[in-house]
Amino acid sequence: MSSMVDRYDRLAERYERWWAPVLAPTARGLATELEAFVAEGPRIVPEVAETGARVFLDLKLHDIPTTVARAVAAAVRSGASMVNVHALGGRDMLVAALESSRAAAPTAKIIAVTLLTSLDSRSLAD
Repeated sequence: MSSMVDRYDRLAERYERWWAPVLAPTARGLATELEAFVAEGPRIVPEVAETGARVFLDLKLHDIPTTVARAVAAAVRSGASMVNVHALGGRDMLVAALESSRAAAPTAKIIAVTLLTSLDSRSLAD
């Protein structure tokens, strides 16, 4: 378990609040995905970070560069140690995300998603 980011995407508040402290000591990090972020709000990030786990905020941000930069900065200031963006947002968006992350929390990581795993060859052909 310690060699991978543990999925942290349960929607039930009690379930999330219970699992983070249990997994934090052995996990390299805990992923907070879109469903949990929307259900619980941004407060979920510092709550998970307080367990001692590194938080991977898995939102796949994709918007104009300024909007993504501000969102990334807010995410890392709240305790996210890694945030992902969607590479289709383009170079300017990716650079803005990286620069804002470095300014807000120099050790935070930004990763880019190129394709969603749910896409198959037929979806890509459309």
